[in-house]
Amino acid sequence: MKKIYLSFFIAATALAGMTVSPHLAWAQGASPAPQWSPSATVPLPTDSELGEAAPAVKSLRDVTPKTLVFVFDVSGSMRGELMRRAREATITLIREGTQPGDRLVLYTFGAGYETVFDKTLLTEADKRGLIGLVPSKPGDGAGTNIRKPHHEALKLLEKTLPNPGAVVLLTDSFNDEPKKEDAAYPTYLSYYTPGGRLQKFPDSPDNRDYERLLRLMTDSQKVQIFGIGVQIDKSGRPVERLPVAEATPTSATDNAPPVSTPIATVGGSAKKGGLPMEWLVGLGALALAAFAALIFFLRGSKPVPLRIKGSPTGAHDFEIGSGQTVRLGGVTAHSFDAYALPGFDAPVATLRGTGGRFSVSPMVQEGSTAPVNVSLNGLPLDRESPLNFGDEVRVFAPGTNGVMKEYRLIFDDPTKSF
Repeated sequence: MKKIYLSFFIAATALAGMTVSPHLAWAQGASPAPQWSPSATVPLPTDSELGEAAPAVKSLRDVTPKTLVFVFDVSGSMRGELMRRAREATITLIREGTQPGDRLVLYTFGAGYETVFDKTLLTEADKRGLIGLVPSKPGDGAGTNIRKPHHEALKLLEKTLPNPGAVVLLTDSFNDEPKKEDAAYPTYLSYYTPGGRLQKFPDSPDNRDYERLLRLMTDSQKVQIFGIGVQIDKSGRPVERLPVAEATPTSATDNAPPVSTPIATVGGSAKKGGLPMEWLVGLGALALAAFAALIFFLRGSKPVPLRIKGSPTGAHDFEIGSGQTVRLGGVTAHSFDAYALPGFDAPVATLRGTGGRFSVSPMVQEGSTAPVNVSLNGLPLDRESPLNFGDEVRVFAPGTNGVMKEYRLIFDDPTKSF
């Protein structure tokens, strides 16, 4: 009987040793202890939070390492809401759909195209630097050629096969022909046929190679093509549209004979009335300056709407004027000046209105038993920083039983219509 008990004791001891051996290996330096990663414990945001980037994020999030190429329209038609949507989708996809080890490339295009960045992510913090390079306003000049940068993206991905990759085309889908004197016009003719209604493709070396790569990517099943603001046909091409010409207003007098209108003569003997031209010009300049100052004042003083979402308490809308603040967290928070974060008894950060814009800064945690970490777009928030629509603030701290407590807060425009 003693031998049976002894054998049982030895077996139990060996089993316990097997259970704790990984922890002993960490202590001895045989292998590094795993580090906690916010993205590892937080579920994927909902489709409404991901917005137009949802299909691409869900398809690409777990594919790594991959090459992801953004083809971003900055032509003159990409203004206001169109630019905001493209920018927000790009930021969301960088933040939620990529991992360290992924290569990210961004081309901007109008009549021509440029490479904004081409970088392989080494850490989550690298994302913030790329997010800061995402375009926020359109460029100058007329003309659109999405096929050239799309072709360049496919050539880049061909070199990485059979590794996975994706192209994201961000555009309003309208194509207008560059001016003939534009330096980019000859390249445009390599991909488009003037008067061809966007359906007649030129028999040029560039276009033939473009079509070859479209077929190759489709057959490989390794490269995905997504459209934000534009449909993608079964060949992988973006479905482009021609600009709609504005109708010229007509009147009942369009066909009437011309009517002579008396004009003032300079240097004649006719009597002149009114103020001298110099005075009128000066008064006009003063009026414009006063109007500009008024607009600047109203923009800075008028409260700007902001929606915060990500807490179990749900989304909450604020209107923040210049100098006004909204706290994140705190047990004594009131709904009009704070966004509640259950489990965080003290405020962790402060939003501030600054002349029609926002900034966010961390708050010192006095007497807190557990360190609270706050990050902005993946990078630690250690000073006051600008806050834009689409940005993400993460708040996390060790909770009870070693379980991390975290909130992912998204800042949005409550007036957006999509």
